[in-house]
Amino acid sequence: MLPGSLRIEVEEGPADDIAADSEGRRFREWTEVADLAAAKPDARVFALDAINGMVSFGDDTHGRSVPDGFGNVRAVRYRVGGSAAEHLAAKAIGALISTAPGVTSVSNAQDANGGTDPETQASALRRGPEELRARGRAVTVADYALYARQVAGAEVARAHAVAAFHAQFPGARIPGVVSVFVLPPERNGVVPDADAEALRRVATELTASIAPAGVVVTAAVPRFQQIAVRVAVDVNASVDSTLAVRAVARALDDFLHPLRGGTDGQGWPFGGEIRYDGLVRVVMAAQVNGVPAVRSVRRLDYRVDGRAVVGCSNFAIEPHSLLRATGFQVTDARNSL
Repeated sequence: MLPGSLRIEVEEGPADDIAADSEGRRFREWTEVADLAAAKPDARVFALDAINGMVSFGDDTHGRSVPDGFGNVRAVRYRVGGSAAEHLAAKAIGALISTAPGVTSVSNAQDANGGTDPETQASALRRGPEELRARGRAVTVADYALYARQVAGAEVARAHAVAAFHAQFPGARIPGVVSVFVLPPERNGVVPDADAEALRRVATELTASIAPAGVVVTAAVPRFQQIAVRVAVDVNASVDSTLAVRAVARALDDFLHPLRGGTDGQGWPFGGEIRYDGLVRVVMAAQVNGVPAVRSVRRLDYRVDGRAVVGCSNFAIEPHSLLRATGFQVTDARNSL
């Protein structure tokens, strides 16, 4: 459970200073404290063990005890941590894991989001030397991207910083300004645009705490260029054709992905060139249960923003932009004859 997110209300009995709810009951909000030992006997407080979600109340010596009865304590609001896989759409939760007196059903009225996956060891090994070098201040332009990912409440999965550049004036060089393009975590298979609050948090925090005096940091959503790929392959005879087609489409999607794409798996590079031979290599490397899915590539072509790229050509996307795949048409050449 996230510290500071829990609100608890207790029904203490008759009270003239609290409005009754729809059931005629009067609940009063109690306050979370770090330690009950310092609480006065009549203090309406509770302590939370955020790791296991355990709530403790006083004993009338250190904090007021909960009145006798059933159903007189309720958690009005709380937030829990989780992985990116726990980004659930509204109404997606509907099953009771265990029974509880008085509880007949559960549901999430709003989308469940905000969770992130634990940092991988490889990521920590890359980040460690960068933080030791920067020491909490922006020494290089890349440091702005490093610290953007650590801004509390912004949920930044990836960032890219550009000096003397303002996203609203892309054609002008503006000294004293650093623009940081940010990407939130993937949710339900989609990388959404960062919202206005996340952008505000990043710009405000980096300007105040990281940037040298006189430098203003702005945060922006990167431009996405649309890419569609069509490929015909000779499927390995020992591999199921349907599974091979899916493997190729998945490999292309991963390679072009803004968060896990590129040759290093760290996200498609901002402004990175699309290389024809790179796409072919990705198709040829696709596997099904450890077995190569493809023997050869008969044909591969792609479109960017609806425009066909002629021949076996590379394509330079716009500076500081990324790719968003709109579809992969993969066919087994044997089935198309």
